[in-house]
Amino acid sequence: MTLSAKAELRLSPAQTIFSKISIESHSKGETLNLSKKAFAQAYLGFSKIIKKNPNYRSDILSIVDFSLDINKKRLFVIDLKKEELLFKTWVGHAEKADTKLTGKPQLFSNKPGSRIGSLGFFVTAKSHYRGKFGKSLRIHGLDSELNKNVLKRAIVVHGDDRFNFFQGLIDYYGSLDKIANSEQGQKYYKDYGVSVLPLSWGCFNIPFRIPGQELPMVSGKTTWFNHYFIKLVKGESIIFSYSPTQELSKSSKWLKK
Repeated sequence: MTLSAKAELRLSPAQTIFSKISIESHSKGETLNLSKKAFAQAYLGFSKIIKKNPNYRSDILSIVDFSLDINKKRLFVIDLKKEELLFKTWVGHAEKADTKLTGKPQLFSNKPGSRIGSLGFFVTAKSHYRGKFGKSLRIHGLDSELNKNVLKRAIVVHGDDRFNFFQGLIDYYGSLDKIANSEQGQKYYKDYGVSVLPLSWGCFNIPFRIPGQELPMVSGKTTWFNHYFIKLVKGESIIFSYSPTQELSKSSKWLKK
């Protein structure tokens, strides 16, 4: 199934790309799940950012859709030149933003020390670094009201090995609170001092690998998922963190008319 030439003429560029990646996902027997509003806002802001900063990468746009539950793949990497979805995977959110363990962040912050993630537009660093969680990627906030402090807050993209077994826990226990309160969850916290759930201090934490899922190829060799993502998006590409809140649409300068 493809879009007809007449149909494409009736659609905006954003609608055309969204339709194409939705059809592509359907053809693979998958549901895209990415919110139309998230993509529309991401594309609008991206277009304004690239116009003002022509040296930024205009080929890649990453979207974190926090309207989706943590057990859904809610990080999407889109090649806007080829108009195709390159990659989608799981991404965590801040533990303090979801104290009732709903599966979605309820709070966002730009405040140092809050240990809560931020919304809006970010640009990735030119290269990765190796930190506590291995290969990681710094990001710079592009929204003064929403995320200007991410760099000094050490909000980064990094791998998280808790995703290795998270899906199995969800399938078995059914909810985050049952996982956290299970014997396995309590033991993990006692042993490691952190929750068994893949929640962060505000960073975009993504899987190292997913059991049973084929690892992507880079330069002819298999690689970790976090390495693959970082390789795709480093070098001043745009990441958009979305939640269906009024705060985002009113506070992001890239979304204001």
